[in-house]
Amino acid sequence: MAKLKLSTKVTLEIEDENGKAIEKFDVTYRELSNKLQKKVGKDNEVIIEVFNKGQKIGKRINALEAKLQALREMEKTKEISTTANELTALYKKVEPLDIKFDELGGFDKMREASKITFDLCVGGKDKETLIDFIEENSDFAEVLEELAKDAKEQKGK
Repeated sequence: MAKLKLSTKVTLEIEDENGKAIEKFDVTYRELSNKLQKKVGKDNEVIIEVFNKGQKIGKRINALEAKLQALREMEKTKEISTTANELTALYKKVEPLDIKFDELGGFDKMREASKITFDLCVGGKDKETLIDFIEENSDFAEVLEELAKDAKEQKGK
């Protein structure tokens, strides 16, 4: 007889900086169906795309700022000018993305999407306590990632 396991029991331990468990939650994790994944993803597709583009440019800006600092220390005037011009162009490119991100709801919208996904994927006796903990101390996306990783490891056994 074939068996299909829809959800996986997961124990999430929250540790302090010394590795000592300070909280423990027993929940179940269930991956979103393709239909729900598409619905949740479609609602947030644009903001995620804008966020990812901004992140990509932001990484380039950080690298160029570090390069500019090094060039200043080496007193390379020509390279400083070129790098500064590149940086200015990137700042101009990222500014409209930042504005659009904020107009779309920004991080609040992304947090809300993570919370909706969390609500759909997580169940069990400690779910509400875990939600309270996350709202005070953590991030839904981060916890979801850990739960999904653990559930996947368990299924692989």
